[in-house]
Amino acid sequence: ISPAELMFGKQENANSWLSDNQQKLLELFNQLPASEQTRMLDLFEIRLKEIDEYVEQYLRSRQHKKDTPSS
Repeated sequence: ISPAELMFGKQENANSWLSDNQQKLLELFNQLPASEQTRMLDLFEIRLKEIDEYVEQYLRSRQHKKDTPSS
């Protein structure tokens, strides 16, 4: 018996909690060898950091424009 079944009284497929994209990503990920899975996780972390840095620069730029008086 699963923890979800104990708490909610019914058995549910864990995949039902995932969106279609999440399910597809997990299916593809599980087909990779372990070394490639690790590599993909590293790439996701790098990409997320790049996006965070881009957004931070964008927000700083917007704030700078607000603080600079117009001519």
